[in-house]
Amino acid sequence: MSKRATLTTRQKSIIRILTRMDGRPITVAVISEKLGVSTRTILREVPAIEKWMSDNDFNFERKPGVGMLVGEAPETLRFIEELLDADNLVPMYSRQERRKHILGELLFSDEPVKSLVFTSKYKISDGTLSEDLDVLDTWLRDHSVQIIRRPGLGIFVEGTELAIRQAISNAVLEFCDVERIPGLITQGTSDDEKMQSLSREPLLVFLTPQLLRFSIRILKETEARLNIYYTDSGQIALIVRIALSIYRIRSGHSLTELNMDMDGLRGLSELPTAKLIAFEIEKQFDLEVNAKEKIYLAMHLSATRILSRGSSFSDPLQALNIRQVVMAMTSVAEQLTGIPFKSDSTLINDLVSHISMTEKQLELNLVSRVTYTEDLKRTYPEIYAAAETACEVLREWVQPRVIHDAEIGLIAMHFAASAERYQNSKQKVSVAVVCPTGIGSSRMLAATLTGAFHNLEVRKVISAFSIDTQALRDNGIDLIISTTDLHIDFPYIVVEKVLKAQDKLLVSQEIDRISKEKLQRRIQQGGRHAMIMDVDDIRRTSEIGAEIVGKTRPVVHFQGKDYPLPARIPAEDLTCWTPENPELYSFTVTCEEDNILSYFAYRSLSVENDEHGVPRLFLNGKPYFHNGLLDQGYWPDGLYTPPSDAAMVFDIQTAKDMGFNMLRKHMKIEPLRWYYHCDRIGMLVWQDAPCGANVYNPLVIS
Repeated sequence: MSKRATLTTRQKSIIRILTRMDGRPITVAVISEKLGVSTRTILREVPAIEKWMSDNDFNFERKPGVGMLVGEAPETLRFIEELLDADNLVPMYSRQERRKHILGELLFSDEPVKSLVFTSKYKISDGTLSEDLDVLDTWLRDHSVQIIRRPGLGIFVEGTELAIRQAISNAVLEFCDVERIPGLITQGTSDDEKMQSLSREPLLVFLTPQLLRFSIRILKETEARLNIYYTDSGQIALIVRIALSIYRIRSGHSLTELNMDMDGLRGLSELPTAKLIAFEIEKQFDLEVNAKEKIYLAMHLSATRILSRGSSFSDPLQALNIRQVVMAMTSVAEQLTGIPFKSDSTLINDLVSHISMTEKQLELNLVSRVTYTEDLKRTYPEIYAAAETACEVLREWVQPRVIHDAEIGLIAMHFAASAERYQNSKQKVSVAVVCPTGIGSSRMLAATLTGAFHNLEVRKVISAFSIDTQALRDNGIDLIISTTDLHIDFPYIVVEKVLKAQDKLLVSQEIDRISKEKLQRRIQQGGRHAMIMDVDDIRRTSEIGAEIVGKTRPVVHFQGKDYPLPARIPAEDLTCWTPENPELYSFTVTCEEDNILSYFAYRSLSVENDEHGVPRLFLNGKPYFHNGLLDQGYWPDGLYTPPSDAAMVFDIQTAKDMGFNMLRKHMKIEPLRWYYHCDRIGMLVWQDAPCGANVYNPLVIS
C-alpha cells in the first residue's frame, strides 16, 4: 500500500464542480469565478487533481479552448463525490497494486467474493472492478485458470490445484518484491517482524515466519547433506514453492492430479531429494505428503537445476543437444546483427548453462523474474530484436512452445554482454593524420584522437602533399583522418582541427565499420583454410595436438568409470541398438580443460547367409528385414534445407509411426542432427552417395 497526498479543500471543491457537470466540459475561468479565486490559482491545483484522478482510474480530460471534464458515467461521478466525503483519503492503491491485491485475494479464497467487498475496500467503481478482472483473467488463462463471475454468488477462480499453485508462484515471482528473501537467508531468520512483513500482502499470505524459517532451513540442510547447490534465483523460487505447498496442504488442498507423464516424472533424479524434504514436512507439521506432492516437489527441484558441487551436466547427451540449439541461436543472431556471436566461447558456455537451467522451467510454464527487460529494449534494441528472433529456435525445441518475455530478456542480456565484449576487444584501427596547417595542429589532433578512442592508433602524421597510398597500405594503415578534403583512392574522413561532437561520432562510426570488415575478412579466411583440409591434414593436426598436450592423455568418462584413449569399453552390460529399442550411450572425452560430449550405440550390421544359405541383412548377428522408404529430403518451406529441428523429427517419427524401420536418404546429405534423431528415435539409414557438388567436407564424407 502506498501513501498519496491528501486532497486539499480547494482541490475537493474543484473536483465537485467537475463531477456535477455530468461529463460536460467547464472552463478554468468559470471555476475560478465560482470559487472566487484567480484562474492562476485554479491552474496550480490542476496537476494534483489530474494525478489523483489517474491514480484512481478516473477519466480526467483537459481540452484546450474547451475546458476540463470528468468523462465518467453518472454512477461513477456520484462515487467520486462519496470518496471526497470520506474522512481519510490518504491510503490509496495504484492500479498495479490494486490488481495484485485482488489477484491474491481471489487465488487464496475458498469461497466466492462479493464484488461489493472489492469496490468498498479499494474505493473503486463497478466499471473499474470489471476492467481489473478482465486484465487479471487474461493473465490467469495463460496458467489454465479463469475468473468466474456469477451474479448473486460472487467472484472466484476456477482451475486444477496444480494450475492454481503455478499461477500463485508465478504471480509472486513476477509481481512481488521477493528480493527481500535472500537478505533473510544471509542475515539469519531471527527477526520475525521482517519475515512477517512479507505475508502482509494478499499474494504472500502463505509466507509466514514459521513457513519461511522452515523452508530456508530445509534448503541449507539439503545443500549440506547432499553436497548440492541451488542457483540464486532457484533459492527464491524453491522457498516460495515449498512454503506454498505446505500452506496449501494445511488448508486441505493437496494435489490429486498432475496431468503429466507420470512414468517420466517418477524417473526424475531429484525425487529422492524431494522425498527427503517431504519427510521433514511431515515431521515438522504433522501432515501427510502424498506421492503426487513429492513428484511436484521433484519437478521444481529439477527446474532449479540442483547441481553437485564441481559438476555441470548429469547427462552429456543432453548437454550436446543444448549446445547445438545454442549454436543455432547464435547463428541467427549473428546474421541479424553482424556481430560474431558464434566465435564468443563465453557466450556459448553461458547460454548452454542458462538454457540447461531453464529448460524445465519453460516446460513447466514457470516464469523468471526479470526487472530490466524494458531497459534492454531501449539500450540494445537491435540485439534484443535479434535475441527475440533467435528464441524461435529455442521455441521449436521446448514443450510447450511458450517463451515468456522475461526469459527472452535474460537471453538478450547474454547477447548484449557478448556485444559489449566484442566492442571492447576489437583490434585497434590504424590511422594516419593529415593536417595541412602545421605540425603543431597535426600533433594536437593526433593526441586528441588517441585520448578519445581507445581502439584507435595514430601510426603516422603526414603532409597532404606527400601521401603515398600504396605505402600506407603496406604499413597497415586503415584510414586517413584529415582536416581538409582529399582526392585520393584511399579511405579517409574530414574533421575539424578541434574535434566537435559530430566529428567524434563520425570517427566512431568509421572505427566500427573498419573493425567489422577486418573481423569478417579473418572469419572468411579461417573458413577457406578449413575447407581445403583433407584427412591427412586432420590427422597431422591431431598428432601435433598430442605432442603439445605432452604426457596428459585424453580420458573417456563412461558410466562412472574412466578409460584412457584409445578406449576399450567392456560390452557385457551394453544393450544392442535396434529400431525397436534404440538404446544410446553418452560419454565424455576429457583432456586437461577440454571436454567433448558425444554418444554411441552398440550394434553390428552385416550381410550373412541365413539358415537356407540365402544372403540376408543382419542386425546384431540376426536376420533383420529392412522395411523402408525412399526419403528425398524435400521440404515445402526449405527446399533442400530442413526448416527446423522439429520438422526433421516430425518426418522421422511419422515414418516410424507408420511401421517403417528404415529410410533411404536419396543422393543428398542431411544436417548431422537428422542422423542423430534417426539414432535416437530408432530408424536405420541407407545413405546414397551424394550428388550436386564438387567439394565435400572430409569430416562428413570420410
